Amino acid sequence: MNRTRLIFIGILALAMGAVASILAFRLLQSRAVAAQSEGEDVVVAAGDIARWPNNLFGETMRIEHWSNAVEQGAAAAKRLLAGPGEAVDFAPVPYFWSDQYDAKIQFLGRCCPTDEVRIVDGSVEERRFVALFGRDGRLFGALAFNRPRLLMAYRKLLSAKTSFDDAIAHAQAS
Repeated sequence: MNRTRLIFIGILALAMGAVASILAFRLLQSRAVAAQSEGEDVVVAAGDIARWPNNLFGETMRIEHWSNAVEQGAAAAKRLLAGPGEAVDFAPVPYFWSDQYDAKIQFLGRCCPTDEVRIVDGSVEERRFVALFGRDGRLFGALAFNRPRLLMAYRKLLSAKTSFDDAIAHAQAS
């Protein structure tokens, strides 16, 4: 059974005291959302401030988007209710979207400036396309610009650590 010694909740906390703000930030930045260590205190955090190791992408990440905060909240609750040794890693495929006037922009996964980028549907000129991001031979991200239905098929491919070539082949077959 987990024993809780401290609960810190900040919902739309904009004007916290300076000391509390610094302490909370350092605490949450130093521990993962779904961390589990036998024999030591565990910190569970969720929301924009939380950082965690995402083993699906091999990096520690922090994401500021409400959909991520919702997923983290569910994962944090599961972690708090799990018995010793029963917690599972929090390793989602990051997702965000934004509506900008007449454009619906959506992204799954992670990208970096050195990724190979391939337009697999539509075109930039049409302002309707899907682009895939590959790194080290693996699919790391998918961007949709006014193509919301086409994007979601790539979430499963990202979860499966699909190769970049296989993701391109999937796009060409669709």
